[in-house]
Amino acid sequence: MMSGLRWRLALVICLTTFAGLTVVPTFTDISRWPAVIRQIVPEKRINLGLDLKGGLYLVARVEIMAAFRKNLEQISSDLKAQFIEQSLQVERLVISDDDFLIDIRFSDANTADKARRWALTHYRGVLDEIRQADQANDLTFVLQERYLEEIREHTLEQVLEKIRNRVDEFGVSEPDIRSDPKSKDRIIIQIAGQENAARGKELIKTQAFLEFKMVDETNYPSWGSDRIAGLVGQAAEKLGIADRDKPAGFALTVDNMRRINAALRAQLPTGTQVLFEPPREDDLGGLRLAIWWLVLEKTELTGDMIINASVQWDELDQANVGIDFDPRGADIFKRVTTDNVGKRFAVILDSVVRSAPQIEEPIPNGRCRITLGTTDRQQRLEEANQLALVLRTGAYPAPVSILEERTVGPSLGADSIAKGQRACWIGALLVVFFMVVWYRFPGLVANFALMLNILFILSFFALQQANLTLPGIAGIALTVGMAVDANVIIFERIREELALGRSTSAALQAGYERTWLTLLDSNVTTAIAGVVLLQFGSGPVRGFATTLLVGIASSMFTAIFVTRVIFDYLTRRASFRFSFAQRR
Repeated sequence: MMSGLRWRLALVICLTTFAGLTVVPTFTDISRWPAVIRQIVPEKRINLGLDLKGGLYLVARVEIMAAFRKNLEQISSDLKAQFIEQSLQVERLVISDDDFLIDIRFSDANTADKARRWALTHYRGVLDEIRQADQANDLTFVLQERYLEEIREHTLEQVLEKIRNRVDEFGVSEPDIRSDPKSKDRIIIQIAGQENAARGKELIKTQAFLEFKMVDETNYPSWGSDRIAGLVGQAAEKLGIADRDKPAGFALTVDNMRRINAALRAQLPTGTQVLFEPPREDDLGGLRLAIWWLVLEKTELTGDMIINASVQWDELDQANVGIDFDPRGADIFKRVTTDNVGKRFAVILDSVVRSAPQIEEPIPNGRCRITLGTTDRQQRLEEANQLALVLRTGAYPAPVSILEERTVGPSLGADSIAKGQRACWIGALLVVFFMVVWYRFPGLVANFALMLNILFILSFFALQQANLTLPGIAGIALTVGMAVDANVIIFERIREELALGRSTSAALQAGYERTWLTLLDSNVTTAIAGVVLLQFGSGPVRGFATTLLVGIASSMFTAIFVTRVIFDYLTRRASFRFSFAQRR
């Protein structure tokens, strides 16, 4: 019996010590503590949510359809290459973005049959065949639903990882980045701290898809920027995206540029597209006008070949972004610059031309530089740092757009913290006072368990590095009342047993054993409500539900297990007796 009590007592002491160590970094700076102690104390802390600290709240949508189209194009290209390699003559290959179909026409039915068997064997789990009843030479493949779901999940995971990498490398503290449980293509981003809001938004909005394309030197001189601008303006009006307040005449997004080029395809020279270079200051501080470029559709290099991007300084002591390519990219860059001396090479970021310098000589070292759009030293340095960061972390696998944006002021947070702390302190003091007056020494034990309960809740938040929000504080306040409620039920039962003349030990055992099921039932029903809120709620509701569920588990442990261990230990001493205040 005694060995079991020692085991339970040791468990309570160990858990209390561990919980205390986990919350220490939240309330004090441990950087100057001895190294031995710092190795023991987990360097994790409770983060304050946006409603307490202020900051940026974004809901971003990942354009999953773009990822589907990209995979569809890649698979169709691979299929065509494989069929040609096996001497299976392809007469026509057409893809349909809307229903993810690949239509292929072969020279004869026998060739089509061979291609069918090969494709369904090597693309098992990816492609299904749609039977063509009257065209033996044609094959139609469709991407499987399961494969599309895998693409969606993988794309969402990649975007989440890249956003986290950008935010972490940028030095934004205490970010909360997660997928929206109620949507298949949305991400919720919370960046605490008002000073990080604007920079964080730009960091996340940048797609960072970098391309290098040659300017169409054959047709561009005769076309010119003004003629292209006129055609683009007409196309924007027809598409309903025209905005005369924008430098390009419409919102300059990846999707809008794709739509503009699709609308102008019949009017442009074959194999070309139009791209916009925004107005900016030149190296001497003068304003350079906006330019529309006519570039070749063929992409010579992409950002996938970058191994490093860093801030560099030019001869005018201005910050720019230097890029180093991997060996494959360096070889391509050397070949392109060697074959196109005297021509212009467009550097394109997210479908916007950053610069289009003339190639003066071959560049064999796989390095290039992206110039920026202002001569203001500090602004240019910030822009260079941000661009270098997003290029290092890489482009999103699919376009990301911002659906919702909210900026929370820090003054609201300070006021909320003060009121929340005041409410918690007043509630806790009233509960403590009542328990001591009404139950005397057992009330002190219940209050000790209550303090442990709050400590365990804070420890959970620290270990999870979760964001403590105003609803979370409300959940803690509610937990304070729920935690002592269990002890009230137990103590009243013990008081009744003592009034019947039972011994302290017998009354103690009866008080806990006969109230156990009642306490379990009441907490389970409350937990069910918490689970429903957690599952179907969002934002503050989920924060409250999380605190509530953690509080229920913690209060059951402290109010029942911890107090029972203390009383069992004390009853081993012959002099100990329960002493309750008399009922009035």
